[in-house]
Amino acid sequence: MRLLVYTPTTEDGPAAACVESIDGQQYQGQWEWVVDADDPFPVPDHRNVLAKYRRAKSLALAGGYDALVTVEHDMVLPSDALAKLAETEAGVVFGVYVLRHGSNVLNAWQYKGDKNLGMSLSLFPNELRALRRAGMGRVSGVGWGCTLIRRDVLERAPLTDGGGDCPAGDIPFALWCLRNGVTMMARFDVECGHIEDGRILMPTEAINMTKIEALQRVNVLAGGVSVALEPGKRYVLPDGDALELERAGYVRRIVIERAVAEPMVEQAVAPAGRKRSK
Repeated sequence: MRLLVYTPTTEDGPAAACVESIDGQQYQGQWEWVVDADDPFPVPDHRNVLAKYRRAKSLALAGGYDALVTVEHDMVLPSDALAKLAETEAGVVFGVYVLRHGSNVLNAWQYKGDKNLGMSLSLFPNELRALRRAGMGRVSGVGWGCTLIRRDVLERAPLTDGGGDCPAGDIPFALWCLRNGVTMMARFDVECGHIEDGRILMPTEAINMTKIEALQRVNVLAGGVSVALEPGKRYVLPDGDALELERAGYVRRIVIERAVAEPMVEQAVAPAGRKRSK
């Protein structure tokens, strides 16, 4: 399989650890890495994000590649990432990594059918453990941090802006795949690091959790899940969400701890060979 590996970046270029991880790929097929720092709009206009991915799509199709592999400039891939993504029989294949906005949850979201996206599998630890044992499994997205998209999907899929909270268009793309019969798989044996503030976040790291007591009867969003809080009852929530809810006066934090609670939300507290171009 002939691959176009595409990294959108800024004028500073990809992180050194990202470059090293891509240079170290052991994929035996033909592939080329394109690093794209050309912003068509004045920085920091978010339209640049989608414009670059549209450019990646055009380059992959015009160049006759069998698949596009998107790699963000702050990702650190295992050496067998390209090989494992390419060998997987699915229209879209994700390496797994930690999303950095809000709670640190996996980009692999639960597959719940062909209508709507699920939620991060980080919130379903039993299901996540089973998929990790299997090495791969069907998901509903999301993210373009380390993602293979086969040519037949590129030819059909529109890349559209998801709005202010999703300028890259990865969520609309995942929804389009679900609703158009495109199978999306995650390789849980392709664990990618995500660089943040000089450290590399790994997908096996725990989410920090906090025990809280609800003070009001209210529906809130925590960890991507709608939680119906009942006054006097205790819950375990991602600690960033718990802090925000306490500031809003909805809850009282009881214990601040670095631990994985199970279940994580809405439950009473329980014991815890290629070319490179630019």
